[in-house]
Amino acid sequence: MRPGDEQAITEGKKIYDRWCRSCHLADGSGRIGPNLNDDQWNYPRTATDQGKFEIIYAGGAGAMPAFGNRLERLGSHPPETFRFGV
Repeated sequence: MRPGDEQAITEGKKIYDRWCRSCHLADGSGRIGPNLNDDQWNYPRTATDQGKFEIIYAGGAGAMPAFGNRLERLGSHPPETFRFGV
């Protein structure tokens, strides 16, 4: 994805609304899942783009499920595309 890729941002927003919003809220401020808007992370690796991708793809400790197979079936970008594109 290139920065400013409007199609990827739109697709990412749809995915975020479908699968992420219930735990991270519409604005990313967090409810069950952590706040996605600040720079406070429980583990240093989650502060990196690769770490965020790995958690979205394979899941994380606690309640974060893996979304890799779902995204692959859609041929889709990760929801972080939307988050970083806003």
